[in-house]
Amino acid sequence: MATSSITIQQPADIQPVTQGGGDGSSSKGKSSGSGATGTGSTTTATATGTAASVNLKLKASLGRYSTPSRGRSGPPSGGPPSGGSGGPGGNPPGAPGPPTPVPPAQGGQQPVARAADVKSMGGLPQVFTGDCLIADDFIKEVKGYLRLNQDIAGYNSPIKKVALTLTLMKGPQVAGWTRDMGTWLDTLDPVLDNIPDVWDQFLYEFSQQFQDSQRENRARGKIEHCTMRFPEINDYIARFEDLSCIAGYDANSGAVFQLFTKGLPDDILKEVLTSPTPTTYIDLKDKAISATRSKVLINNILRTCNPNKGAGGFNQGVFNTFPQSNNFQRP
Repeated sequence: MATSSITIQQPADIQPVTQGGGDGSSSKGKSSGSGATGTGSTTTATATGTAASVNLKLKASLGRYSTPSRGRSGPPSGGPPSGGSGGPGGNPPGAPGPPTPVPPAQGGQQPVARAADVKSMGGLPQVFTGDCLIADDFIKEVKGYLRLNQDIAGYNSPIKKVALTLTLMKGPQVAGWTRDMGTWLDTLDPVLDNIPDVWDQFLYEFSQQFQDSQRENRARGKIEHCTMRFPEINDYIARFEDLSCIAGYDANSGAVFQLFTKGLPDDILKEVLTSPTPTTYIDLKDKAISATRSKVLINNILRTCNPNKGAGGFNQGVFNTFPQSNNFQRP
């Protein structure tokens, strides 16, 4: 196998990552949202150390599918949404309402100091043997492990990130590539070349070598057959959004609207498409949740009032308590 030739040229405005005090911080401030992964993402300038800045970065990370007013709800419990479409507004007497979202606190907050003596935490990711179907999951596990241990000296070093990842790759399918990457690391200056671009280039080379080239196409095929099993609306949303992200669909595209509604049961779909019609994916998702909860509530009420419905009609259940006469005569 031909040896990969990768040259690292250090830009003038990028400084080597330095270690000190065990805090694992770079000599230049990290771009927000990069964490231990070194993705280099940026966020709109906001005063650091405030709840507003934390909330802004969270929204930037979850911007594709997050709901501004609340997070994803739990499984339908029979309680209706407040003012939800297709059901009575509010909640029945004695029933708890949906949790009220907590607004971000105003003003600056005191940052939590980094621990002075921290040992590595969590388990190492599973060994990667070259299976392209799990290549993305492997890298996600590695990033998660590095993120968990970013307080420990050495874990924020781009060169050491690459070296650690290489130790988690074993087997004949990866042997040649890991050897070439190790040779590349040996050519780097441990101080001057220890820049974030080392990790970024490694991730790029890994994706080129092992990423599943058909992953997007398979996701598009699976999403065509993704359907909701009533009343598991949250499970449907989770599966749909995961496949949609992999397939590369835009959240508010017509294709996403069509595919999402296609997977809904007929009765939920009719409720979702009643006026006012949703104009964004978030509105569409919320209305589907609302319609499902309303239907669950109606089903629960009917079962409570008439548990034997179907066997004896209104002559069973609570209606059986009314007196009945078999000898009705006109007075």
